[in-house]
Amino acid sequence: AAWFRVALAVRGRAFPRVAAPWLLVTVFAAAWAALAERGHVGVGALRDLAGLKSAYALVATTLGFLLVFRLNRAAARYWDSRAMWGALIAHSRAFAGSAAVQLAHAPNER
Repeated sequence: AAWFRVALAVRGRAFPRVAAPWLLVTVFAAAWAALAERGHVGVGALRDLAGLKSAYALVATTLGFLLVFRLNRAAARYWDSRAMWGALIAHSRAFAGSAAVQLAHAPNER
């Protein structure tokens, strides 16, 4: 249950910064869909938006590449840190083993 609180935590996340723009776009899209459903927005208005298809494709493609790049870098950083942590554990175990061998001598043999 602790992982659930961490997964849904808002503090320290990007959500507060994007919440207002996301809400604005969502409300605008819902209003546009409601107007189109009732017939207040005709085919002419949709024809005017046809030029936005190429702009949307360009923005979506760019955003997709940026997200893939960021996720790829995050995965690389994760695996690098995991390898470093594994090396730290291995060195710590080797140090502990050496310390145990060196400190196991009888005091009178020093």
